[in-house]
Amino acid sequence: MQRLKVELMGSEVQGVRLYGDPYRQPEPLHFRVCIPGGDVDIVRCTNGGFWVHLRVNHESKRRESLQAGQKVGRIVDARVDHFDKHAGETSPGDINDPAAYHLAARLEVVP
Repeated sequence: MQRLKVELMGSEVQGVRLYGDPYRQPEPLHFRVCIPGGDVDIVRCTNGGFWVHLRVNHESKRRESLQAGQKVGRIVDARVDHFDKHAGETSPGDINDPAAYHLAARLEVVP
C-alpha cells in the first residue's frame, strides 16, 4: 500500500484525500488522526461508504492506563447543519434528513 500524501488544502489546512477505491487506488481501510484528548477515525465500509468516529480518552479510563502524553477529553458540543434550517433549529435526530450536509462535534481537553 502506498503512503498517503499530505497536501496543502488552503492557507491553514493540511489533509489527505481518501478515494474509497481499494482496487485502483489502494489505501488503508482505517485512517486515524490523533488529537489531544482523543482521536478521529475514518473507516471504509464494505458498501463503499464511510464511518467517521470522534472518540475521546474518557475520564472513566484511569489516567494511568493512558499512553504517555495522552490527555483526557470530553465532547462538549455538537451540531447538524441543514440547507433549509439554522443550526439552532436542528437536533441530532435530523442527521438522516436529506438536507443535512455537515456534522460537527467539539472536543475539549479535561485539565
